[in-house]
Order: sequence, then structure tokens, then C-alpha cells
Amino acid sequence: MFAAAAVVLGLLAMDDVGFRDSGELGTAGFELGVAHPTGFAMDLLWLRLSALLPLGSLALRQNLFTAVLAAGALGMLARLCAELVERTGARAGTWAGALTAVVGLGSWATFFIASRAVEVYASALLAVALAALLLLRSTRGLGPTALLIGLSPGLHVTAGLYALILAVGRIAATAVSVRGALVHLPALGAGALVIAYLPLASTRQPAADWGDPETVSALWSHLTAARIRSAYQDEMLATSGTAGTEVVSQLFELWPLALPAALGVLVLARRARGAALAGLFLFAADLGYAVLVNPMGAADRQVGHVAGAMVAVAAGLGVAHAVVWLGARRAPGIAGAAVPVLLCGLCLWRFDVSAQADGHAAGELFGSGGPLGAVPARSLIICATDDACAAGSFALYAEGVRPDLDIAPAQHLWDHTVIRRLDGFEQLGSARVPTDARGDAAAERVKLLALARWSRPVLWESAAPLERLGYPGHVAASPVLSYAVPRPIGENRGWPAGIVRRLDRARQARLPGGRPTEARARIAWSAAYSRLGERALTTRGTMEGIAALRIATELEPRRAVAWINLGVALETVADLPGAIEATRRALELEPTRTTAWVNLARLHDKQGDRQGARQVLELAARAGVQDARLDAMRGQWGGVP
Repeated sequence: MFAAAAVVLGLLAMDDVGFRDSGELGTAGFELGVAHPTGFAMDLLWLRLSALLPLGSLALRQNLFTAVLAAGALGMLARLCAELVERTGARAGTWAGALTAVVGLGSWATFFIASRAVEVYASALLAVALAALLLLRSTRGLGPTALLIGLSPGLHVTAGLYALILAVGRIAATAVSVRGALVHLPALGAGALVIAYLPLASTRQPAADWGDPETVSALWSHLTAARIRSAYQDEMLATSGTAGTEVVSQLFELWPLALPAALGVLVLARRARGAALAGLFLFAADLGYAVLVNPMGAADRQVGHVAGAMVAVAAGLGVAHAVVWLGARRAPGIAGAAVPVLLCGLCLWRFDVSAQADGHAAGELFGSGGPLGAVPARSLIICATDDACAAGSFALYAEGVRPDLDIAPAQHLWDHTVIRRLDGFEQLGSARVPTDARGDAAAERVKLLALARWSRPVLWESAAPLERLGYPGHVAASPVLSYAVPRPIGENRGWPAGIVRRLDRARQARLPGGRPTEARARIAWSAAYSRLGERALTTRGTMEGIAALRIATELEPRRAVAWINLGVALETVADLPGAIEATRRALELEPTRTTAWVNLARLHDKQGDRQGARQVLELAARAGVQDARLDAMRGQWGGVP
């Protein structure tokens, strides 16, 4: 199972840097730096080891290594399923059950996305599956599981959390004494030595040095993700239900496994009650983590992997018993084989592998395959999105495509580890900033970078950080794709001719048919055109801006913000019917978009349709949208109170 999964996932691995954290983790792994909390020391060491593979680009090597870890997780789950099948008296159905579990989980989009590009979830799932198998086989105590738990701070937090839950359950079930449990402390401590990687790596002052964990307090803050908890405290432990709905809808993609999984749980409950309770508790714990602790990761499929694995293993157990039952009824052998074949076929049928063929848009738009080659010498790039920051960092600090360039996240300009590596910007300072002053420090440095004259060019992925701070000058589109540049007050150099056509040529050259098919790739390319369109509206490039925004809506018709911006662009050329239609499309996609309601009411009034504007205000009130601008319109036009 492991070998087959390694071949398949290896062939489907991405050949460039992936989305979100992939570039950042790949950079930290290659240079033996420090990744974002909680550090993932084991994953970074594996990624560094992958660089030794004499095969393809650095990104491909790292992605292949991630695919091998994912195959290891599938192989371990197959062995776990086989163990449960044999213990519940269905040995004849072992291969059928294991095959169902592997194909069911392997074809699930949440698992597949995390297995074809650098991420930390496959290794965490491998550790949890290994812990479950070791504890299932252990007749007493923890055995090698203690070493695994010790190593878990070097993996994703779920690895240690769930392995510890299983270990505590095993100790309680076997009535191990306190003295018996303490025997395993040396193994636990030996594994925990992996934590030493973080301060040792930080002392080298690499480009990726999150949290600067060189002191005990900084190391503890990094291991406990204090920085992330502080940034997302409003979303964690919330009860809005959005993340829960997202996670449950993703689990429902495993619908072909639902019936056999229910059968597997019933079998376990009757013949191995302890294992059934452990699996159900682990399933509930993973859902709780996904919904309450890390709801931020639901949309990007960064949570729910263990819950999905529990469903797959239970389904495998159910299929094994179904095959044995059919054999006992003297059903033809083909009938027994038809059950796993049918389920595996359903799992593969509902998963479109071809839609994952172009998922490396981050590398195409911001990495070594993007515009970095045309950036002026010694430039500093200020990025604003995860994709641009991660893919740009990987290209500059791991692949080394432009040693003269630097990249820094606008939102992290308070961090002394970011500032200290920017030669020529000593005026920004590099002192440590107190936690409560980080936002103000980042804002001041953004202003300074925009207002002061520097010996190095400064480019911005997006003008948003400048506009949010009320930058008084002019922000123009750079001749280099995907970037903007600040201009002094009163200076306007206009719109670079042909910039949209250059992006068109890049898209046609890099994508079959010029159209991305994978969801995140569509969003990334659409956002690139949107950025150019937004900049064109303010730099005398209105017609090119409209063309760019139209392409943005064509590439991803479900991006409401692209339709809103297209409506604004069409208004500038007095195409009010077109502007109204585009704004209505945005509201169909996201009925709570306040800006779209305001624009729609204003457009109707501008067209001379005051009654239509009042109807828009009434519809906004029914939708529960509240905004001071809408209230002002109601007061002026006599709309809904």
C-alpha cells in the first residue's frame, strides 16, 4: 500500500512551490531556519534532507518528500485497519478493507492537497497512525510511543495532542501504575530533545526566523503559538458555526464511505469496545480542534485530516466484514470483490485529479516562475498576501534566483528579524518592539518606506497597506507585473502600456488553454488581474483596467470582489447598465457585501431611477445589512427607516 501510494502521489506531486505555507516551510527547511509557530523542527529537517535528492527543482524535491510522508501515513493506516480487521475476526477481508481505507482517504481533496505540496499535516497523521498502531499492539505501558510523544513538538500540534490522548486512554485501560508510566520518561525526554533545533537554528539568524526563539521565554511562546493565538483570538473558541459548516461539508465528501464506516463502528463497539471508544473520541477531538481551536484553517483544508482518517479506517473495517459475510453466505467470489471495487471506484469518480494539475499559481505569479526576473536591481519587495510572501521568499532565499533582492511582509515590519536582513534600510531600526506596539510600529515603517528616499527601489505587491494608512502620494502600477510603486505627491506617471497583455502572454504560456482549473489557481490568477484593474482605474488606464477586470471575472466568476470592482470601472466610462449588472452579480454571490449594496443604490440613483434606489435600500434592510452610508441614503431619499 505504501509503495503504490508513493508512486501515485509522487507522479501527482506539484513541480513548483504551492500555496500559503508551502513556500515559507520550504524556505525554512532549506536554510534550516525557524518556521511559523509551533516550529515543526522534524518537518524542516526532512525538507532539508529532501534537498539532497538528485531530481528536478528544489520545490519538486520537497514536494516529492511530502508525498512520500503522505504515502507513509496511508500505509500506516492500512496496517492499522488490517490489525483491527484481524482482531475482530474478519481476516479473509484484510486486503479489501485496507484497500478501501487507503483509496478512500487518498482520494479525499483535504488529504490530497496536503500530500502533493509541502505541508505539515501528512507527517502529523503518520505520527498519530503510528501511535495508534503501537498502542494497539502494546500489552502494557507505552513502549515506543513515549519516544514518539517526545518527538511530537517537532511536528504539527495535533500529532502530540492526539498521541497523548491515545496514550492516556491506554494507560487507563490497562491500569498501569504511576511508577510504570514514569519508566518511560527517559524515552520521552530523549524525543523532546528535538526542541533544541529551534534555538540552535535561530542563532544562525536565517532569513526565516519566526519568533527568534533563542531565549527560554521566546522558545515557550513559539512552541505554544502565542503569536498566532494573539492574532486570531477573536476567531478561536468562537461559536459562529462557519468553520464547523466548512469542515462538515468537507467530511461529507467521504459519502461513499458512510455506510461501511457505520458498519465498522458497530463491529468495533461489539468486539473491541476500547478501540471503538478511542476512535470516536479521536474523531470528536479533531472536529473540536478544527472548529474551536483552528477555525482559520477550515477554508484552506488545513484541518480535519485525523477525522477523515478515522472515517476511512472504520469504512475499511466495515468492508472487510461485509466481504467475509458474503463469503460465508457462499456468494460468488466476484460478489465479495465487488464491494471494495465499487467503493474505491465511487471514491475515485467523485474526485477530479485533472483539476489539480495547475495548483502552483503562487510560484507562477510571485516566485521564480513569475516577474522576479524583471524587478530592478537591489529592489525591496513589500508583500501583503501569504502566497506572495511565501512564494517570493522561497524564490529568493531557497532557490536563490535573485540574490540582490529582498522581500518583507508589510504586516511584519515590526519584527526585528525581518528588518535586520534588509541592507540599506537602517533608518527603519531593528530594535525589538513590545507586543502591544507591533501594529503601530509596522504602520510607521510602512509610511517611512513610502515617504523617504532610499538607495534601493521599493516595490509593493499591493497598494492596500499604503491606502489603509492614508498615504498622501500617488500609488502607480509598476511596469513589472504584480507590483505597485509609491510616487511623490502630485506625480502621476500614468499607466504602463501593455501590462495586461504581458500578463495574458504569461498565462497563455504557463497554462494549457490559458485557463487554470484548480480552485485556488483560479482565485490567484483572477486576483492578479484584479490588482492590475484596480490600479488602472487610478492611473489613466481605464480601458485596460476594464479589460483586466473582465478577465478576472471570467477566470473565477465566483469572486464577488472582482464583480464589484468591474462595476466601479464600468461606472467611470458611464456604462451604468453594465455597472448595475456587475454589482448585482456580486450580491448574488455574497448578499451581505455592504459595499455592493451601497454601490447598487448609488448607481440606480445616478441613472435617475430613485424608486429603484429605494428598492435597493429595502432589500438591503431585509438582508440584515447595516451601514452608515445606507442610513444616510434612507434619510436623504425617504427609504426604509
